[in-house]
Amino acid sequence: MTGSILNDVKLQLGIDTEDTDFDNQILDAINTVIVILRQLGVGPDSFMVSNSEATWNDYLGEDFPAFIDVVSYMYAKVRMIFDPPLSSAVNAALNQHISELEFRLNMQYEYNRFKTLTGKTGEENHYV
Repeated sequence: MTGSILNDVKLQLGIDTEDTDFDNQILDAINTVIVILRQLGVGPDSFMVSNSEATWNDYLGEDFPAFIDVVSYMYAKVRMIFDPPLSSAVNAALNQHISELEFRLNMQYEYNRFKTLTGKTGEENHYV
């Protein structure tokens, strides 16, 4: 996926990419999520989305395939920040989805860190 982060998030929120009325609020939410992702171990130390030019590949580069869940996480978190669901059931389901994605993203980070530190994949530790 090489699309614009801002435009992709706007489409998920049901906002036309040509409509710029809410861009500042959405950009604030996107950048908040980028900070959260960094705290989870995902993404570069300093990255901000300031317009529709920033792409997923700009953000994650060669790590993008390993962190494909970042896209779903970004949509879900921005939705909760920008336009939270009114239904408590939908709200709870979205929060559960976010929690699962946070766990998975953190596990992927730990796996990548293990590979970098040891040069191993961990597969040699599995019993047959």
